[in-house]
Order: sequence, then C-alpha cells, then structure tokens
Amino acid sequence: MKLDELIKYIEENIDEGDFIEIHIGRAFVEGYLVIFEKGYIKLKTEKFGDVEFNLEEIYEDLLEFVHIKDGERKVIEFY
Repeated sequence: MKLDELIKYIEENIDEGDFIEIHIGRAFVEGYLVIFEKGYIKLKTEKFGDVEFNLEEIYEDLLEFVHIKDGERKVIEFY
C-alpha cells in the first residue's frame, strides 16, 4: 500500500478513539487515535502517554499498520 492510500484508508475508516497498532522497524506503538490530519497522527498510549508523528517520516520503516474496531482486526502489511 502506498502512503497516499494509507492516508486515505485512515481518513475513511478510522475514527477518533479507535485502537491502532503501528509496527515501525523494531519499534511497536499501540494506542487510541486522538487526532489524524493529513498524515499527522497522535495516539494516546498507556506506556508513553501521547505519541505523535508524521506518517511520511516513518513510511519507509513501516512494517504493519493495524486497526482494531468492534473486535475486528484489519492488518495492513508493508513487507
């Protein structure tokens, strides 16, 4: 999936408060979506508090983007 397709997926399918997991290289971040705007994403996590980043900056290292809502788990793989 290309970056613009991922951004479109998030805009169309993920709502504030939905749970997401992001696997970046050897790092893993999970939390609830606080805000998403044009590639900028902010999550509320239990371990780290608020975590924010730009998808464009991490896209090359992105392994998986996981969206969990109503017990359904959607995994987008980048490998």
